[in-house]
Amino acid sequence: MQTDDYYPFGLTFNSYSRENTVSQNFQYNGKELQNDLSLDWIDYGARMYMPETGRWGLPDPHAVSYFDWSPYSYVYDNPIFFVDPNGEDVDVSQLLKSSNGFYVLYNLLSSLSNVTGNNIGYKNGKLINNGANKDATGSKSAASYLDRLITSEGTIIVGNDNSRGSDANSGAGRNTINLNSDQIDGFIASTSKAGLGEETQGYGMTFFHESLHTGTGTVEYRRLNGIKDDDTNYSDNWSATEPKGAVENIVNGFRTEMKLPTREAYNSINHTNADGTLLYSTLDFKSNGKIISVNLMNMSSAEQGQRRWAPLNSYIKELFKKNK
Repeated sequence: MQTDDYYPFGLTFNSYSRENTVSQNFQYNGKELQNDLSLDWIDYGARMYMPETGRWGLPDPHAVSYFDWSPYSYVYDNPIFFVDPNGEDVDVSQLLKSSNGFYVLYNLLSSLSNVTGNNIGYKNGKLINNGANKDATGSKSAASYLDRLITSEGTIIVGNDNSRGSDANSGAGRNTINLNSDQIDGFIASTSKAGLGEETQGYGMTFFHESLHTGTGTVEYRRLNGIKDDDTNYSDNWSATEPKGAVENIVNGFRTEMKLPTREAYNSINHTNADGTLLYSTLDFKSNGKIISVNLMNMSSAEQGQRRWAPLNSYIKELFKKNK
């Protein structure tokens, strides 16, 4: 009998084992402790981990995609939030165990399938391309870019936290994306009411936008298009003379290939009354040569309820199909 408590980076405390019992060496994160030469390293398969320093014994094989992190650092120095299954990639599939996470994943896969014209799926914690989607034409440029992300040596970490807006690289390096479902559902409701279509600012376009801010997304887009890499991410470099910015210009290329309206400003415009109280916000799009200012709103609870039923309904149908 043996019990061990752990500090976040893996050092043990309050350890106890009964006399005359065999030591259990599979400990922190279920990995095997190596006692040879009294090193007490943890074997993750691809690399040995040193819990006393929170560092790997070898550099990250994907270090090219993590410019501003040491190739020896463990899970972005944040073992509470991230897990590294084998010493190569960061696994956040546990985040998709929540009902809202499942909702985000379902909508993301559906939207990426529409935008790329391919059947985009999910397997072993990673996006996969299951081939052409006969029901969607999509954007060839978006499809090529997503294929580069799927096959990249780097990993983009996608999560869901509705307490902050959809963003990239917040607090955990240059390869993280947060998708706020309430915000994206609001965009979908707003553009749909304006007659601009759900995919104009849906889950797929939001994912592509944020991915281009990541280290992996920047590197892969530049490689795909023969652009020299300068070790910097695409930033929010909009200005008064260029209100869209570099990232939105790229995503607008995807929209144009799908014959969708283009987004004409990086930021929304807040409309206030005389005392500064916010009345409403708008975001400008261009359709058929005309600027359309879309009033931004929240998706109604009734519509959101219907959308939330879709993933469960699809899952139930798939279960029936497999068990006929």
